[in-house]
Amino acid sequence: MSGGTPVHALLQAQVLFQLGLALRGRRCRPYGPDLRIVFPDLDECDAVVICGPVLVADTDPQAATNPTVVCEVLSPSTEAYDRGRKFEKHRARPSVKEYVLVAQDRPRVEVFRRDADNTWVFRTYGAGARVELASIDVHIDVDDLYRGVFAEAPDASSSNPA
Repeated sequence: MSGGTPVHALLQAQVLFQLGLALRGRRCRPYGPDLRIVFPDLDECDAVVICGPVLVADTDPQAATNPTVVCEVLSPSTEAYDRGRKFEKHRARPSVKEYVLVAQDRPRVEVFRRDADNTWVFRTYGAGARVELASIDVHIDVDDLYRGVFAEAPDASSSNPA
């Protein structure tokens, strides 16, 4: 989401940083929003993890077709879309095993995980918890993900002179 808030941008960076640390030296890699995912009407994703080589679309050699994990930082303007239509499209992609929503108003991470029988299981993680991303064998501390994030929130009482 180009032009997002400072908190959104920081959380997006934190997600990529934590995934990068956890996946260091492994066959899965995190990618930021500059990597297109194939769907003509789908906005970019805040972060994805792809395991193995990046497979690209015949119609667009710059667009990946095989994300394993998709992460979205929620914002008031996109939350309904991220939870609804965007999640629906990603659920239809067999490669996607987990869909992760990161709140920007409080320490809260929601993980939707595809089970072996193709049902989706929902888990919520808050402050003090460790997020489990089973499809890539990664655990991320919620507190590490949100460290310093709320200190970046703008103070409504201060002004920024132009």
